[in-house]
Formats: sequence, structure tokens, C-alpha cells
Amino acid sequence: MTKQAEMKLKHSKEELKKKEQEMKCTSAEYTKDKSFLDRMEKEVKNLETQLGKLDYDDSKVEELEGERRLLNNQIMNLQEKVEHLESRYPQLCFNYKDPEKNFNHSLVKGLVCKLVKLRDPTTATALEVTAGGKLYNVIVDSEVTGKKLLQNGQLQRRVTIIPLNKITGRSIDAHIVKQAENLVGKENVQTALSLVCYDHDLHKAMEWVFGSSFICHDMDVAKQVTFNKNIMRKSVTLDGDVFDPAGTLTGEMPDLPQDDEKGQNSLVIEENGESDRHTYCLISVISHFGLTTNTGHYVADVFNCEEDSWFHYDDECVVKIPETVVFAEGRQKNGYIFFYMHK
Repeated sequence: MTKQAEMKLKHSKEELKKKEQEMKCTSAEYTKDKSFLDRMEKEVKNLETQLGKLDYDDSKVEELEGERRLLNNQIMNLQEKVEHLESRYPQLCFNYKDPEKNFNHSLVKGLVCKLVKLRDPTTATALEVTAGGKLYNVIVDSEVTGKKLLQNGQLQRRVTIIPLNKITGRSIDAHIVKQAENLVGKENVQTALSLVCYDHDLHKAMEWVFGSSFICHDMDVAKQVTFNKNIMRKSVTLDGDVFDPAGTLTGEMPDLPQDDEKGQNSLVIEENGESDRHTYCLISVISHFGLTTNTGHYVADVFNCEEDSWFHYDDECVVKIPETVVFAEGRQKNGYIFFYMHK
């Protein structure tokens, strides 16, 4: 009996020791959990304080969600308009496949027309005429990148590429700009380059596109600027008329003989100073856009007598264009073949 009691006592002591150990562990876990709970309560209070400072309101959240949905719908509508315009004017698109593995897309800057912003929307026509076909050239960092795109980029249409490391542009000298401003007033004449905004690293290309021309308020101002012996620089009016110091004048110019029925600009040829004049109407221009005769792209502008309108042919794309585009500087510089019809 005594032995049995001793065994029971021993077992009880072991159980007691075990329970004491469990109690210590439980106490430690409790202390740990209590500390964690205190931290969480403190964090909740901090968040509640910050939330109070934010003036949070569930109704405002719903209102903002509604505005977000509205903005998303507007973005989708604008994207559809962009896609529609790009389908109508494919020259506004430039798509390519990576010419090599891990190709650095930042080396391809994009189309000139998408890399500039106008300081004044009223100068849009003048700047478009000034740039001509160069608006749709593609700017890249170097001729190496250009060659990769041409050879392996799977380009969907012909493009002219401007390598920044090779292109050389020239701006109108500051003293000539000053003379023009003194002649007609600063508010009436500005350089084309000063009217566009662009990233600094594109400056050489933008000089090549816009750097050599003045933008003038009207024809009288353009005449004074262009043909002044101390200036002699090309000028473009806000309406798109072009004055060249070489003596050529393009655009809608009432001083030149015109077709009475069609209202077209015409070419007048006088032989030996006699009064007999043979008058011809321009009906088509084939233009070449490219840095060399071996590269680039050919397009055609054709006058449709039945519709009394000009049409631009660029591969399979045919679009109606204003007459000012045909008589713009881009066609003078890049015109390859001119077709005239006797009146």
C-alpha cells in the first residue's frame, strides 16, 4: 500500500513539473501575444488618426469611382478617334518589329510630327508648310539604328529616317532675326524653330526641319523680310504662302495669274520680253523624300479636274489634300517630276 502511494506521489510530482513547464511556456506566449496586441492597437489608433486627417468619406470614394469610370470612357473614345485618324492617314503611324534581341526602343525617337508641340495653334498651317514631308520622317539616334530598322524592322511602309548623329541643321543667325524684328516688328515675325517645343536631344533634327524659315503674320510682312538685302531668308505666312529669296512664290497668291475656272496657280512663261504668254496649270507632282537618291520614298499629288481638288497618293493610301500643301516648300525641295497642262 505504501509503495503504491509512493508511486502515485512520484507520478503526481512529474505531472506537476510538466504542468509548471507548460505554464511557463503559456505565460511567455501570453506576454508575446499581449505585446503584439498592444502594437496592433497602437497602429490602429495611428491609422485612425491619419484617416481622420484625410477627411475620408465613403460617399466621396463612390463619387471619385464614378469620375474614374467617366474618364476611362473618354480615354477609350479618344483612342478610337486616334485609331480612326491613323487609319485614314497612315503616314501618322510608324510601326516596326524589334530588329534584334533586347533591342533598345529608346533609340527610336519617332515621327517628327509626334515629337513637337505648337506654342501657338494659329501657326499650325505655316509650320506644316515649312516642314513639308519631313513631318513624317522618323528620328533615330544613329545611322546604325536606322540600318537595323530598314533591314530587319519589317517596316510596313517606306520611311525616311533621320539619324541624330549624322544630320546637320542650321538655325537663322540671331543678328538676322533681330534685323527682321526691327524691320516689321517682333510680333509679326518669328523663326519657325522658336514656335515648336521638343526635347533638347532632338535639337539637331528640328533645326534641319524648321531651322531655316521665318513665320510671318501676312504676305506684306513676308515680302519685306524675305527680299530685304540684309535678311534674304525664306518666309511662310500664317495662311501657308511661301516666299523664297530666290524669287519663287508659292501658295494662294492673288498676284499670280490663275485659272479662271479652277482657281489654280499657274506657270507663266514670257519669251524675249514679249507680251505673248503661254500659261500652264500644274496638275501633278511626283516627290521624292529621302536623304539620298538611293533611299527614301516617292509620293504623288494629282489634281482631279472633275472634283476640282488635289489628291495625295502614298502607296495604297489616297487622301484629299488642300492646294497649299501641293505648293508648299516640301514639294519645291522634294519635287522630282512636275506635270503641267496647257490652259
